[in-house]
Amino acid sequence: MDTQFKICNQCSTKLPFDAAVCPRCGTPATESFFIPMSPETPQPAGTSRGTQFWLGLTAIIGGILCACVALSLMVFYWIGNGRVAAVIPPTSAETATIPALSPTAPVALEISVTETLIPVEIASPTDPPPAQEPTQIIVTETQSPPPESNPRLFFDDFSDPESGWKRVQEDTYTMDYTGFGEYTLVLRITDQMLVAYAPYPFTDPAGMIINVSVMGNGENGAVGVMCHLQDQNNYYRVSFRENRYGIDKVIGGKLIELTQPYWKEIIAYEPEADGMLKITLACLEGRIQLLVNDVGQEIITDTDLTSGEAAIFIASGTEPDANGIYMEGYFDDFFAEIP
Repeated sequence: MDTQFKICNQCSTKLPFDAAVCPRCGTPATESFFIPMSPETPQPAGTSRGTQFWLGLTAIIGGILCACVALSLMVFYWIGNGRVAAVIPPTSAETATIPALSPTAPVALEISVTETLIPVEIASPTDPPPAQEPTQIIVTETQSPPPESNPRLFFDDFSDPESGWKRVQEDTYTMDYTGFGEYTLVLRITDQMLVAYAPYPFTDPAGMIINVSVMGNGENGAVGVMCHLQDQNNYYRVSFRENRYGIDKVIGGKLIELTQPYWKEIIAYEPEADGMLKITLACLEGRIQLLVNDVGQEIITDTDLTSGEAAIFIASGTEPDANGIYMEGYFDDFFAEIP
């Protein structure tokens, strides 16, 4: 059975059924109205709106919290899979146990050295210098310089076959002009050296700069220039074999290597079109300085010999060509100067 009561129309206070005025605000009961109440009847409008407000707010807050939790789970997932770099300073207790971050290790590649390096010929330590004992040292008579010439300079381009260099035709060796503006030395015997003095008018100079173009043909042979040549047993020598050079000396008949290793690669090796190399050899003040095509190669300090003549030479190898020649050398533009 429904129970009837009054509600103040002014302040919504519940009033007894027989009340004449509202005890709270004094409004006459006639201004009130009756509302039947039962368990199934909804609550008054004011109470329903307040409840809905709090329920809505609770739902909103709950939704925000769920979104935060979901976002956090996504972040941890991406970090765990290495897609996000995060720097988190460890606590003092973690410092000793958490390893430092490091870049990803590179993938190991198997590379064969022989496939990536260009092979370069290096002379074997057992590759000996040319023979030290010459088969001949031909001493040519020095000629008096013309009156107008400089007595400290000598030049010969070998265009004149009568310029003074020795001319010999033997079974074992040849020394002669080629007829094409060059001078040649030829050996038809193995393991020997053939030397030709320059016919300049100098007498036992204390120092000299020698310029000459050279080219050699022969298996394991050499072509070169000598300075401070005093006799067969005392001299300095620079030998050339293909793209290499070696410097040695003979003192009292004993051969001593001055370059280590003896054969060294020529720096900026670029022969002329005719195969010639331009050699500059300075033997001055206890030093031996070598240039090839105007590029410095070596400076050696040695004072065992301080004076002597200049000469050109060839040294024969071990294998002859089809004509029985073990070594042949060509020389051009010989220039000697006493500074």
